Order: sequence, then structure tokens, then C-alpha cells
Amino acid sequence: MRAIRGFTLLELLVVVAIMALATAGVGLSLRDSSQTQLEREAQRLSALLESARAQSRMTANPVRWTTTPTGFRFDGITDSELPTRWLGDDVTTARQAAEEAARATDLDERRRKALAEAAAIRSMMSTPAKVLVAKKPEEPKPAPRAAADAKKGTLHKPAAAPGAAPRNAGAGAGTGSWTAPSARRPP
Repeated sequence: MRAIRGFTLLELLVVVAIMALATAGVGLSLRDSSQTQLEREAQRLSALLESARAQSRMTANPVRWTTTPTGFRFDGITDSELPTRWLGDDVTTARQAAEEAARATDLDERRRKALAEAAAIRSMMSTPAKVLVAKKPEEPKPAPRAAADAKKGTLHKPAAAPGAAPRNAGAGAGTGSWTAPSARRPP
């Protein structure tokens, strides 16, 4: 009896060739779906433009193809049965792509401003707050009280006794001398 030692080189080459053919078949069947969809849309648009051209020649009216936010339209054809939408939802024209790019730029600018504002708020919140403490207003100190018998007056005129006529009233007012309250004699 003969012992089995492994696979022969011919057997390995056959297996590798079968795997290569299977991989190539799968690769060709799985084409890029977005590319295929775009090619279908291009062929469809070409057929629609040809149909619009034929209708324009029959009616002698000029026809213009324009894009809309939801698809496209043919201006100049009345009661047209031509479609006005793309087959796929992700198909856009150059104008729509430019509008989306402008919106994205605006959104990025708004996001940048919001982040800058949030950073400014965070920095204000993180700095230590200075606490202002209100001081208790100082109460006015009472004036020292003089003796009970002291009378108010000025350096120039003595204070008048209650019920007494003012001194030096009349022609000689302001020329009299002043005497201290203790030096006065009671009447």
C-alpha cells in the first residue's frame, strides 16, 4: 500500500483557477450601483431630450429643459406626458449640487460661530468670580453732648435766652462784645 502524502501541484492549480473564475464572476455582477444608476439616468435623459426635440419640431415651438428642486421640466411643451422627476432620489444637477454646497458652507460657518460662542461662555464660567461684599454703611457718630446748661451760639454772637430779645438789636447790631455764658449774670 502506498501512503498519501498531500495534494499534487496540478490539483492546487485547478483549485486556484476555479477560485479566480468565481471571484471574477462575482466582481462583474456586483458593479457600483451608483454608477449604474447614473448611467441609466443619463440614457433616460437623452431619450427624453430626443422626444422633446421631436415634439418641438412637430409643434414649431421652442422647448427648453430646466432643473427644479425636485427634478426637471420641459418649458414650451403643453400637456406633456414627459416625466419631471429623476428615477433615483440621490441624483442631482450641478445647480442643486452648488446649492447644497452653499448650504453646507453656511452650516459650517454657523457651527463655527456657535462653537466660538460656547468656548467664550465656558471661559467666562471657568474664571473665578469676584465676589463683591457689601459693607455695612457706617452709622453717623452722635455729636458729643455738652453740659445741659450750655447754650448754642457762635463766636460772634452769644445764643439768645429763650423768650429774650436778641442782643445788640438796632443801630449798633454786630458791634457788641461777646461774653462767655458762665460770665453772664442772671438778671
